[in-house]
Amino acid sequence: STAADENPDKKKSALSCQDVVDAYHELLPEASRVRALNDKRKNQIRTFWRKAGVITRQLDGHGFTMQDWRNYLSYVGENCRWMFEERPNHQRGTVWHKKGFDFLLNDNTYLKVREGEHDDR
Repeated sequence: STAADENPDKKKSALSCQDVVDAYHELLPEASRVRALNDKRKNQIRTFWRKAGVITRQLDGHGFTMQDWRNYLSYVGENCRWMFEERPNHQRGTVWHKKGFDFLLNDNTYLKVREGEHDDR
């Protein structure tokens, strides 16, 4: 019964959604703030973590960790500055809006960042 008692704690400590948000605020202070963590956003974080794990396993040979999240955010902050700018989209006559937390929690965004496709040009 001790092992069963330890499992919930282990699972809970494996991923803290608040730690994910805190790292985002720390490493990307110019990005839009996350003001609330609702169930939908928590599920989005867990889903991203699982899907990013598949990509990270293929590229690096291990699952996605908090350090990978921090590395991803740091890379975006240094190499993908366009994500934090409002600028005109001349082709459509509209405005590109700043990207935020939810945009970064997308496995396709993560893959494109890892492959260098979202780097500033």
